[in-house]
Amino acid sequence: MLLLLTTLTQILPAQILTGTITDQFTSETLIGASVVNTADNNGTVTDFDGYYELDLTGATFPVTIEFSYIGYETEKRVISDCSKPYNLFLVAHNEVLDEVVVSVGRFEQKLTEVTVSMQVVKPEVITNAAPTDLSSTLQNLPGVDVVDKQPSIRGGAGWTYGVGSRCLVMMDGQSMLNPMTGEINWNNIPLENVAQVEVIKGASSVLYGSSALNGIINVRTQRPGQTPETKASVYVGIYDNYKKYTYTGTRLPIYIGAEASHSRRAGNFDISASISGFRDEGYRVQSFNRRLRFGGSLTYHQPLEDKEQYMSYGFNMNYIGSEFGDFFVWHSPKDPIHPSPLTNMGRAEHNFNIDPFFNYDNSRNGTSHKVRGRFYVGAGNLTQPTEKKDIVSLGKDIYKGLNTEALTSVYNDFNAQMAAGSTWQDAILATLLSNEYTGTAFTDLVSNVMPLLSGVDDWSTVNWQTIANQGIDFVNKLWPGATVAQANDLVALGMNTIMLDNKETIPEMDYNYNLDYQFAKSWNSNIRLTTGVNWNRVHNVTTITGTHTSDAVAAYIQYDQRIANKLSLSAGARIEYYRIDNNYKAASRWGAPVYPVFRAGLNWEIYKAGFLRASFGEGYRTPTITEMFARKDIGGGVGVYPNHEIKPESGYSAELGYMQLYKFGPVSGSIDVAGFYTQYKDMIEYQFGMFAKEGDEWIYVNSMNDAISMIRSLVEGSSDAMPGIGAQSVNVSNARVYGVEVSTNGKVDIKKDMTLTYMLGYTFTEPEDMDYKKRNEQEAAYTDPMQMKYKSNDSKYLKYRNKHSFKASIDYSYKWFSIGTNLSYRSKLLAVDYFLVDERDKDTQGLMDYVRSFLFGYEDGESLKTYWQANNKDVFTMDVHMAARFKEYVELQFQINNLLNTEYSYRPMAL
Repeated sequence: MLLLLTTLTQILPAQILTGTITDQFTSETLIGASVVNTADNNGTVTDFDGYYELDLTGATFPVTIEFSYIGYETEKRVISDCSKPYNLFLVAHNEVLDEVVVSVGRFEQKLTEVTVSMQVVKPEVITNAAPTDLSSTLQNLPGVDVVDKQPSIRGGAGWTYGVGSRCLVMMDGQSMLNPMTGEINWNNIPLENVAQVEVIKGASSVLYGSSALNGIINVRTQRPGQTPETKASVYVGIYDNYKKYTYTGTRLPIYIGAEASHSRRAGNFDISASISGFRDEGYRVQSFNRRLRFGGSLTYHQPLEDKEQYMSYGFNMNYIGSEFGDFFVWHSPKDPIHPSPLTNMGRAEHNFNIDPFFNYDNSRNGTSHKVRGRFYVGAGNLTQPTEKKDIVSLGKDIYKGLNTEALTSVYNDFNAQMAAGSTWQDAILATLLSNEYTGTAFTDLVSNVMPLLSGVDDWSTVNWQTIANQGIDFVNKLWPGATVAQANDLVALGMNTIMLDNKETIPEMDYNYNLDYQFAKSWNSNIRLTTGVNWNRVHNVTTITGTHTSDAVAAYIQYDQRIANKLSLSAGARIEYYRIDNNYKAASRWGAPVYPVFRAGLNWEIYKAGFLRASFGEGYRTPTITEMFARKDIGGGVGVYPNHEIKPESGYSAELGYMQLYKFGPVSGSIDVAGFYTQYKDMIEYQFGMFAKEGDEWIYVNSMNDAISMIRSLVEGSSDAMPGIGAQSVNVSNARVYGVEVSTNGKVDIKKDMTLTYMLGYTFTEPEDMDYKKRNEQEAAYTDPMQMKYKSNDSKYLKYRNKHSFKASIDYSYKWFSIGTNLSYRSKLLAVDYFLVDERDKDTQGLMDYVRSFLFGYEDGESLKTYWQANNKDVFTMDVHMAARFKEYVELQFQINNLLNTEYSYRPMAL
């Protein structure tokens, strides 16, 4: 019998499975791919031609064969016989396939399934850049810019100095924007506890409401794991001296910081806590930042008998105390790192919030309930600048900044008008309207107002009482018959404008209450319905502008469906009621006292690991309390001025994009191409200029009559506030921004423990003012020399945008060492505010040119205009960083920002 079985075995043909294994995209043969019979773990590997032979003799058919290769998706196939070769394509595994995000639909979903453009930033990317706040990292992302701390995505926002944001910044789904001003204080984001940052590019108001008009930046914090984790870091940096400025002594300002965090699980509790401190002296004098932040979270996981149900509840808590300063107006083009003596800024803030939450999930019926709440209180106040000056130093700085080569004839013309019997108001008006300027100005005027200042070497000997007396004499020339008391009041008013008012002010208080309930229902994991309601109240109390309160109540719904694991469909709607004080129709549409918005999108895997997406979304933004009612001081007469008549802005964005994952040998990653179109109605933008108080309103000085009225009200004492320069939010135009964005990111596995990672992106935008032709016709008819134009030129472009930007981040790592670079290119700004710069060609200087020289400095023939013409250009910057890891838990980093020491401005006077 044994001999018979042996003979039969030798006679029966061998069962050999053969074939080749290749790459799905490149058709490259895979060497060393594994082929295994799962029944007995008998296997083989492919040779240099990707060919394999697997002996299945004696196996019971059908058999299950597993094909696998490092870096590729594992495939299992059921084989019925071995009569034919079995060839197989393997798909390269890509980390993007497993990337999970929550911001788009308020639930966890894969990045490859979302219907809008989205970018994810991991904590190692933040760590590599060693930023002092998150805005530094966001600057490196394609299509994202941060100007004066305000984020803009794909040209959706221009310049908003400290008020209003079209981009909603959140942390764990809760807004981080200041409830009164709508600005983001990046000090509030705990870099030491970031799990990932999700950036949505496009209108997202359906799920998140106002301020999500241009997109969302959602910071997700790290949650405790099974293993307790403690992290600590300290860092210090120095700024190189400004290359064109001669310092007295060695300044070399520094920044220094430290942070620590701990997280752990203790029984059914998740506990996390963090603390950080930071001090930055800034590269510009009086541009400083100091903060102390601590916070944490406590989560209790409620044990339930039914294991298909889950319940948790707890709270997050954060406190931050900060002092920060900056200046808008520089001293002069020759001294751009010092502030104008009229525009110093310093603010102190204390913010506290506690956010309770409750989660309940029932996997048996596919339902979930989430409740989120917030109580926030903030106190803000003006504070001292870092460099305090006495009156002598202030006077010297002011005189140094005067244009001593312009307007001599202005004073002579004025004297001639007065000699002819004109009132001083009429004399000023006639003089300024004459347009007969010799361009040598202020010499006689200054010598009459402050004659002792000319040629003074020892400023400690200046007799300021004499100056005040001669100031009174000059007032009497302007205002014949003025009493000594009136003259004294006017001089004192002027001196208060020159000097920083260091008297303590009463802080402004902000309170924010937020409650959000979300319900979700899933069917067979393919269909999901998400709905919820939200209430948000903002209460602001100031002694200057009184008390203001706003309420927003909204309901939203979103439907998501996954079809055949290839097609994702999404649609949603939101309806919101908004009131501020007694305006119960502050946001209305189609005549109703509510504002509805809609969105829809799809994502279709039309090719293996190739995803086509299309989306349409509406958005809106309601003005903040500051924009409507509050004058926000940002230092020494520069401020944000309220506009009671401002209306909400609205718009929509549409996008068509395609993402392709790729694998070429050791190279893997994704490439994304997107075309986008955004249109705005009643777009809110800043108008920068001079403002005067008339009654309870701040009036934009927009004519000679406005200027004369301002001066008259000051002299006669009918105004209780000094005029100032600053910005006001206004509804300026209908606008559109469209363009293309191309980006790729991935890695190269060069060999074991050696990796190159990269992120490259180019964004082209066309930011158009749709009303520019009509506006240009109106402005061409202006005859008043003080009438303000909308922007610095008559092009079709919106202010503070550029057309081209390119970002790149490249990092190389080998075992314990890594080195990398961040590269950035952007084209010049297309337009800025007319009040700052007039780029139009003209034969003679106008009145506004002299006003700009006085306000923004004129030295050695150089003005803000000449500086802007020379420096508003295409800009390339380069950062480098390196890191070395010692043992397992210690890492040392070194970084140089702006390695090439490039000088550039992202707005006039922001060096």
